[in-house]
Amino acid sequence: MKSKILRSNTGKILAALITVLFFYLPSFAQSTLTVSGTVIDSANNEPIIGASVMVAGTNTGAQTDVKGNFTLNASTGATLSIKYIGYNERRIVVSNTSGIVVKLAAVSQSLKEVVVLAYGSQRKADITSAVSQVDLSKSQGIPASNAARLLQGQAPGVVVKQTTGQPGRELQVEIRGNSSLGATSDPLYVVDGFPVGNSVGTSLNANDIESITVLKDAASTSVYGSRGANGVVLITTKNGKKDGHKLTVSTNTGIANVPDSRRVHVLNGREFAQFKKDIFIDKYKYDNNGQ
Repeated sequence: MKSKILRSNTGKILAALITVLFFYLPSFAQSTLTVSGTVIDSANNEPIIGASVMVAGTNTGAQTDVKGNFTLNASTGATLSIKYIGYNERRIVVSNTSGIVVKLAAVSQSLKEVVVLAYGSQRKADITSAVSQVDLSKSQGIPASNAARLLQGQAPGVVVKQTTGQPGRELQVEIRGNSSLGATSDPLYVVDGFPVGNSVGTSLNANDIESITVLKDAASTSVYGSRGANGVVLITTKNGKKDGHKLTVSTNTGIANVPDSRRVHVLNGREFAQFKKDIFIDKYKYDNNGQ
């Protein structure tokens, strides 16, 4: 009796499994598709070789071939993530299986920026010497009383130190450390192509500076000879533009409080008058032998 019940239950379970597989496999075959397409450059329509095409949220992916083509399995409605070095990521939703054309746009071409050097201007990608260009956009909102303040923490190998607590004093700048035990290590400042010495002081308004380039090695500072032995700071000031008239106003205010422990306590008017009176009495007694 028990064996008949077991055989009956086993037959029902197998029938249920066959029914589930019968309905599941066709639906799986319908949802998984073979997707193919091409990845090209949006600027010149050239195929991008080796671009990564991934199904978002899965490990399924492929790479484009020499013609920019790719093929992978994805379900309808899935999101494809297309990436390549130097290009912005692109995400598309799968709506058809073939003929997908993906155009990738190049990222901001920072290597095509023009950097001002001692011997002219040069593309950033072509520079082989040790040159750092300061991004002044990161210094916006920071009160800068002189040009050295704009270099603080903005360029590798450049150390800016405050040697005195007096407000408005110029900071000490060292490029690649101290190069002399006896002499100073101040770099040479060049403003709009004119060497102005080892200090610009406070005569140059920080808001008038358009770009700052730091030359560090001997190859980039060789134009200035021994004067550039400690490095060169090239400063380019702002000039007229063709974009029309523009007025920019910048103000900085600050309040400093001296703690009570460092304040000098002085006498008020009444105490000072009593102090002068006591001095006069003591002097009179001294002149008259204590009388």
